[in-house]
Amino acid sequence: MESPHDSDPSPPREKGDRKEPVDSVGLAMISNWNPRPLWQRLLLALLIVAVASELRVVFFGSLGESIPYLLYFPALTLAALYGGLVAGLLATALSAGLVFFWINQGHLDPPEWLAMAVFIISGALISYICEVMHRSLKREKLAREEAETTHQQLQGEMIERQRVEVQLDFALKKSRIGAWELNLLDHTANRTLIHDQIFGYETLLPQWTYEMFLEHVHPEDRLEVDRKFREAAAARADWNFECRIRHPDGEIRWIFAAGGHELNEAGEPLRISGIVQDITERKRAEQMLSASESRYRSLFENMQEGYAYCRMFYEDGQPQDFTYLAVNRAFEQLTGLRDVVGKKVSVVIPGIRSADPELFAAYGRVARTGQPERFEVFVKALGMWFSIAVHGPEPEHFVAIFEVITERKLAEEKIKRTVADLERSNQELEHFAYVASHDLQEPLRMVASYTQLLEQHFGGQLDDKARKYIHYAVDGAVRMQTLINDLLAYSRVGRHGKSFEPTDAHAVLGMAIRNLTAAIGEAHAVITSDDLPTVTADASQLVLLFQNLLSNAIKFRRGEQPRIHVSARRDGREWRFAVKDNGIGIEAQYAERVFVIFQRLHTKEEYSGTGIGLAICKRIVERHGGRIWFESSPGSGTTFFFTIPE
Repeated sequence: MESPHDSDPSPPREKGDRKEPVDSVGLAMISNWNPRPLWQRLLLALLIVAVASELRVVFFGSLGESIPYLLYFPALTLAALYGGLVAGLLATALSAGLVFFWINQGHLDPPEWLAMAVFIISGALISYICEVMHRSLKREKLAREEAETTHQQLQGEMIERQRVEVQLDFALKKSRIGAWELNLLDHTANRTLIHDQIFGYETLLPQWTYEMFLEHVHPEDRLEVDRKFREAAAARADWNFECRIRHPDGEIRWIFAAGGHELNEAGEPLRISGIVQDITERKRAEQMLSASESRYRSLFENMQEGYAYCRMFYEDGQPQDFTYLAVNRAFEQLTGLRDVVGKKVSVVIPGIRSADPELFAAYGRVARTGQPERFEVFVKALGMWFSIAVHGPEPEHFVAIFEVITERKLAEEKIKRTVADLERSNQELEHFAYVASHDLQEPLRMVASYTQLLEQHFGGQLDDKARKYIHYAVDGAVRMQTLINDLLAYSRVGRHGKSFEPTDAHAVLGMAIRNLTAAIGEAHAVITSDDLPTVTADASQLVLLFQNLLSNAIKFRRGEQPRIHVSARRDGREWRFAVKDNGIGIEAQYAERVFVIFQRLHTKEEYSGTGIGLAICKRIVERHGGRIWFESSPGSGTTFFFTIPE
């Protein structure tokens, strides 16, 4: 900080404002002190002498040759006063010539020659005295002007210095910078309030010494700070450092200190001044940044994904090559490439641009646009599959974070082949079930028909045991035919399903109820429902779904009248339907078994059926992307739930 007690009282001048000394100006104007042109001064001297001669003729004609110089002395004096040395000498010469030729008719006595000599000498002296007087007055005027100019410059520089000091003081206060100064001539010291506030004091202390400063410096930093101060003092050099200080209340803060020596022309120090600033927040930010960088570095080195920071090179707007600027350990482990930093990919992996042009194109787009991309690609040059996320942190640069997914891709391909095989096998099984079921229908009809004909034609000849055997045969054929029909219905769910369309569930429920009119009337069942939504479904399969659930609710009833209620409510992005009855109920241990084909919980003597109805329901619901389950307890009825996506 510049001291206000400078040793040189004269403020420095800018090069363009420099003034010459007064003596130099006076000497420079010796021959040019009068602003009038020379011819005007000479003409004026001639006119003054002419006027003096005319006055002598008009007013002093009676004088004759007596007192010849009476009017010429005032004339040459006036000419010298007005025109200076040259004009005075001209007036003197003209006057002497007029006296000699006009007044004395070219004849002078010795006394008259003496008088003329005195006149000429006196005129020359008067002219010289006037010239010197003019020059002296001019010097005095120039000196006054110079003094006034210097005074104005000093005043302006003092105002400017005060303005700069005010601005500097304002800047120091706003930036919370404390300042101090030690005058080595009179041993006076000055410092700002902010200086003491930085060290933990609300007001200025009575005094502040170097020893007090060192006492506030943290013990671990004290020796280093003292060394820097002493080295700077010995070298009369500037200094700056950062250190920790301890406030009176024990709080540890960080400060930045800087300063220097002000020397005189002999190189001796005049003042020592410096500044101090609290940088605790900056230090904390630096520490947090350092910790963050350390964490980032640890993450960078230990992340499982490969990382590569690269610069792309273009030619005619097309990506041609890129250089690895930074890679992590996982990059080398995953790719098997080593020592790639600073090298071009064309050197590390020769031929990669022609082998994998789509990879180059993706990197080039991201490096140019900065728009991130994510993709999976098989890199032929390395023979591996990669999942890559790319973003552009700055123009013509990109960062690629990747993982090797070769094993996953191989597993996916294997799964695809397995799924394809399963689908083909399922289709073949469904086709076999359909064909087998269809082809078995005719023999079963033949067995049942001819067995019944046998009973009709020979019934009178058969005993009770034979008729019982015939009944068993007919009943078995009928049950087998029912089972085959159910198996055909099950196979048709996947093979002959219709496309999904907006379907009114309430209307579908009505169709299912009409299909069960006989069973409902026989059991005196009561079926109710809430308002049901419109869903996207296969209407025919939804009818079959409701029909099977209602049929089961009627079939597995208790002694009382069956009561069945159908409801639905929205559950996120799907509809949840509920079919609730007051039947015999189902034990929780059969939660999965009831949906398995041909699985029965009761004998055919207790309840008829093939054990395929709920399996058909499950297959229909799953085809629609939903799920089916039930909640029940024995003797308390059952509620079947199923979901249909919107």
